[in-house]
Amino acid sequence: MLLNLHNEQQGLRTIEYQSAIKPGSRDYRMALQILGQAYFNLEMWHTAAGRFSQLIGLSPSDPEAYTSRGGSYLALKQYADAIKDLDQAVLLGPLDSKNFAARGQGYAEIGKFDLARADFSEAILLTPDSSDAYASRGYLSVQSGNYSSAFSDIDRAIEISPINHDAYFMNTPLG
Repeated sequence: MLLNLHNEQQGLRTIEYQSAIKPGSRDYRMALQILGQAYFNLEMWHTAAGRFSQLIGLSPSDPEAYTSRGGSYLALKQYADAIKDLDQAVLLGPLDSKNFAARGQGYAEIGKFDLARADFSEAILLTPDSSDAYASRGYLSVQSGNYSSAFSDIDRAIEISPINHDAYFMNTPLG
């Protein structure tokens, strides 16, 4: 594990140098995924999205690449691009609750609450112990004034994960 930002950036440069040796190889694609995730973790979302775009160019049928780039676009507040990538990830399969939850977040950010609610519900169907999906769906219910549904979802989120701080916040009068 890298110990500080300087070491992480040096490690990234080393991986980039090594990955440039055999463009298009399986190792190169793996290096792009690792680099993209590392840049994402460093909150360098533009750079992360660029690495995931390179990966998609080499592996256009890889749903994880679309999921990862979609997450970068969400972080960049490029919601239409995020939704487009997450649509592709869902189409390519396998069904994954994180794609529905992330796409739901994108829909919620652009005000398409019915689509967001449907995606959070699908995430819950796929992963019934997803505290975050329950909390997100509960938050949407608060926004629409459906408090009984909101409290039900938020209580379930807390039951699943007692350390879900978002759910606790939404379960207060200030939420």
